Amino acid sequence: MTLTSFSFFVFLAAALVVFYSAKKIQKYVLLAACLFFYFMVSPGTPLRILGTVAYVWFITWGGAILIDRLSGRARSILCGLCVLALVGVLVVTKYAYNIALEFSKIFSPGSDFSMLKFGSCIGVSYFFLAAIGYLLEVTWQSYKSEKNPVNIGLFVIYFPQVISGPVTRFMDMNSQFNERHDFDSDRFYHGVRRMIWGYFQKLAISEFFAVVVNSVFSNHQAFSGLELVFATFCYAVQLYTDFSGCMDIVLGASELFGITLPENFNAPYLSRSIQEFWQRWHITLGTWFKDFLMYPLQKSSFMVSLAGKCKKVFGKKHGKKIPMYLSMFTLWTLIGIWHGGTAFYFMASGMIPCFLLIIGDLTRDLYKKFFTLIKVDMNGAGFAAFERIKTFAGVLLSWCFICSGDVPKAFSVLGRVFTNFLPEVSFSQMIDGFGLNSFKLFVMSVGIVLLVAHDILKYRGCSISRIIDSRNIFVRLVVLNAELLFLLAFGMVGSSSFIYFQF
Repeated sequence: MTLTSFSFFVFLAAALVVFYSAKKIQKYVLLAACLFFYFMVSPGTPLRILGTVAYVWFITWGGAILIDRLSGRARSILCGLCVLALVGVLVVTKYAYNIALEFSKIFSPGSDFSMLKFGSCIGVSYFFLAAIGYLLEVTWQSYKSEKNPVNIGLFVIYFPQVISGPVTRFMDMNSQFNERHDFDSDRFYHGVRRMIWGYFQKLAISEFFAVVVNSVFSNHQAFSGLELVFATFCYAVQLYTDFSGCMDIVLGASELFGITLPENFNAPYLSRSIQEFWQRWHITLGTWFKDFLMYPLQKSSFMVSLAGKCKKVFGKKHGKKIPMYLSMFTLWTLIGIWHGGTAFYFMASGMIPCFLLIIGDLTRDLYKKFFTLIKVDMNGAGFAAFERIKTFAGVLLSWCFICSGDVPKAFSVLGRVFTNFLPEVSFSQMIDGFGLNSFKLFVMSVGIVLLVAHDILKYRGCSISRIIDSRNIFVRLVVLNAELLFLLAFGMVGSSSFIYFQF
């Protein structure tokens, strides 16, 4: 069962009917639906899926209760043990087999490590982050531990968020799980419309741009630098609409139950800096890593001591930045590992924004002085456009490593951009080489126009959905049916999977 399959809609409809019919036990119905959904979408054997879920559930619930009963150093030690217990299982289920393969290539070629090839539960990385965040917040006494295991189970395995986020906080979700939810037609309509927009992004934008990506990167040496740049641009659109579309589907599905999940995207490709981009892309993941990793690391005794030593050697202004850069490097390394495990190209892709952020910070004053010297209006629309293009180019550089799927291949792609940029074929031959035709070009053009218009409004704090939702029922139904007809007419409806499901 996938989010684009008919079985998902049957499951969702059945869950909603039972949920709103059994008002006194809604959270128990929701928990049962979540467990059923998780068993249906996970590729592993039922026993391993049940074991993983039960293990995380018990460590999160029981560990937090025990942590609450302790104080001082004992409290921190127990939290550390619980986190290690969770991370250990994550490593075993997701990374152990790949790590063993890498070592076998060096020390024991041909060794059989199939015993380590566990059927990893889908979305396991996401609910492990949520569980670890909850344990840390209880340890830091942000709130008391939850005694009811059902509430913890719902928080860990709530089905709209479990496959690819967003990464939630316990206090934001627990109150909603324990509320009685009456059917709200306006909220239900908004959820349906959001799901349709998500499916449109996935099936009528992402899938079409994926045609170009697959055609070009399957044989990149046959294409010029310009064609490779275009294919990387297509990957940027594919990845964004795939992930953002998935988020709109799950956020819309959650709204059908009267439960609001946090936003995960906010027009990231309109950002004027790399820092702003990562504040707008996968928002909940970035916030989690900053709150639970980067900030505690910067406040640690080691970093405080290092900052003091660096200030003595390099001066107060520059010395305090070294621990910050070290924290950033650690952060981006772990984000790369979280995304790709042993795949070095994911770590290389993570290092690019890290280095761009550090270089941007080091040259900030020089950057402002230069444009002031040549009398450029840094508050004007032209300069804003320049910064957006510059930022997008930096993002494309990072994405090049991911869509290449290999570091040497990524450098080969970049090499062709600088040594063989102009194509040697006609425009029509280029289009054929991309695997496109006039119909696909039309749908891609319409999709880009709608996506850009949607994101510009969102960047300015406006929302097309909210504007439509404020109209009368006749207008809303007309728009809803028009969107459905367009999606069915032009969307690549089938058994599509989402890119971020692999994480």
